Amino acid sequence: MQPSSWGLCTWSSQSTVFTSNPLSNTPSSILVACSASPEERSPTSTTLTLASAITSTATAAAEKQNYLANYVRPDTIRYSFHENNGVWFDCVDINLQPSMLTPDMAGKAIAQAPPLPTSSPLPAGHNFARLYMEDHANELDENGNIRHCPTGSIPMRRTTASDPQRFATLKDFFAKGPDRTLLGSSDDSGSNPPMVAGFEYARTDQSVTNLGAQGFINIWDPYVQISAEHSLSQIWVVRNDDATMQTAEAGSVVYPSHFGDSNSHFFTYWTNDAYQTTGCWDMECDGFVHYSGSTPGDYFTTISSRGGTQWEVEQKLL
Repeated sequence: MQPSSWGLCTWSSQSTVFTSNPLSNTPSSILVACSASPEERSPTSTTLTLASAITSTATAAAEKQNYLANYVRPDTIRYSFHENNGVWFDCVDINLQPSMLTPDMAGKAIAQAPPLPTSSPLPAGHNFARLYMEDHANELDENGNIRHCPTGSIPMRRTTASDPQRFATLKDFFAKGPDRTLLGSSDDSGSNPPMVAGFEYARTDQSVTNLGAQGFINIWDPYVQISAEHSLSQIWVVRNDDATMQTAEAGSVVYPSHFGDSNSHFFTYWTNDAYQTTGCWDMECDGFVHYSGSTPGDYFTTISSRGGTQWEVEQKLL
């Protein structure tokens, strides 16, 4: 996997194509408060701890506000539409999406997709899964806006104030797990996904020189006990297993704290430093360059059932 080569995800006749900006470093440092143990506390240490906590909270709030105000420029949005679950999507000029406005992408054109591998047929009784916007692309929302983006623009799920508010910091909102400092460690040798406390995996992997991966994922909406948990199924292309780990990831996830519901969502994720300071879900930070009409963050309307109809997506990470 080349450091500058990232994902292509397809299902049915739709495709979502991405390239990456591997130098992205969106999250910034957050001041963290600490406190002494009860037997060590004095009025002075308690006061300092409280002051540190207030400073940390204020810093985190300011960072979230700055992100919400500046990440997507209003003049880049052609128009917006509303899904039935209350989520807004903005149709952003393809050449003015956030990743294309970073210094690293200045003067660069959006790369063209490489030739697609031949699709494999689905097994008998299996069907291609569908997203909400595929089922309702030609319908109007309550404001009279059609639920798809015009040529020359890409759909971006709108991040509202309530989304990062469910997390202590903006870094936590971007992160794939509850503690980013844990996500880079691995108990495996070779380029395998990280195995960390609090995460359980069922996986198959292959360590080879490659330019990507292709496969089918069955779509379910698994139960999670608390909203801060997530359950996902994904294709995960990994380079290195140390602090320089790079990943390109795509699949389906149930993550109530992040998406605000218990639906199974199509997602992408990436990092280029083992999840320490880079990476985010979907289009929520600059990193992926999106140039198709498909929609990371949208939810699946077709869910497999035990002993019943099976719904799958074919994903190609190139």
